[in-house]
Amino acid sequence: MSGEGAGDDSRRKLPVFLESVEVAEMLRMSERTLENWRLQERGPKCIRLGKGGRAKVLYNLEEVLRWMEEDGNR
Repeated sequence: MSGEGAGDDSRRKLPVFLESVEVAEMLRMSERTLENWRLQERGPKCIRLGKGGRAKVLYNLEEVLRWMEEDGNR
């Protein structure tokens, strides 16, 4: 067998990305506060797809969860 069965954990999982509204809900804050944090380089890391004001901002779920855990320990 090639090791590609349903129970094969060696396959890489694709990352899960969230939009700003979803992250704001997770953190129980407004999208505007999350945007301000992003502009101040605070809060969880994000990626931008595109340029300027029309760029799509996404957050990796694992990064958000890591940030929440680290921020909670400060």
